[in-house]
Amino acid sequence: MKNVGIYIKRSKPEAGAAARQLINWLERRGLTPMVPQAEAEMYGLPDGRPVEEVFGTCDLLIVLGGDGTFLAASRLLTGRQAPVLGVNLGGMGFMTEVRLHEVPETLDLLLENKLRIIKRSRLRVEVWANAERQEYQVLNDAVLTKRALARIFDLRISVGGNFLNTVRADGLIVATPTGSTAYNLAAGGPIVHPQAQVLIITPICPHMLTDRPIVVPADRVVEIELVDEVDVFVTCDGQEGRELHMGDRMQIAASPDPLLLIKSHKRSYFDVLREKLHYGER
Repeated sequence: MKNVGIYIKRSKPEAGAAARQLINWLERRGLTPMVPQAEAEMYGLPDGRPVEEVFGTCDLLIVLGGDGTFLAASRLLTGRQAPVLGVNLGGMGFMTEVRLHEVPETLDLLLENKLRIIKRSRLRVEVWANAERQEYQVLNDAVLTKRALARIFDLRISVGGNFLNTVRADGLIVATPTGSTAYNLAAGGPIVHPQAQVLIITPICPHMLTDRPIVVPADRVVEIELVDEVDVFVTCDGQEGRELHMGDRMQIAASPDPLLLIKSHKRSYFDVLREKLHYGER
């Protein structure tokens, strides 16, 4: 390991000081820190590089921020298998498990090959709209929702080439296990351990009480077609997307490009559930 990318949340004043300390720590150990140019200029940091160079050549990526910053970094890292360490400067911190004061110890253990690196599954979302095809890499979820003032709408859903149903609802979520604790959970979907190889399909406020969330194997392709004359928007990881219209369709499948996540040695997934969601409390 030689090149270490540092991706920083822009709206956190303390992120600049944390990045400066991290740069000094890396340089003392003979590693090369790389910061995207925009963030380097914002916080007055050295080693500003084009963002393509940072994400295209780093051997390790350290994310200083919250889960939103982590999702953005994951999207920029598509196509490379560099492990990612999330350092929590945000609120929830499901993916940014490591706390700021734990960084030196965590990095020491990483350099000694004493930390687990696990694979988090992602989705490949293909959208055909207006005779155009767009593809997205998704770590949490793809969400279809109605536009402002629109009524509920109909979506035809197939799984693995088999018709599932036509759901009439305010929207639909297709989530990874990592995304099961995000919008999926708020919409009544299940919590799924992130190592499970599944996809989660959750209607949002369905018209029929029998339209319940369903968990399907990750090797199945989920096909969705908008069969209603209403404007809909698909959002991927809450950060990018596009409009859909009647007849537009999507295919959602497990991506061949998983994310490599460096696990905290301080806490398990279940520790995070209890800490962040107060799981099981009375």
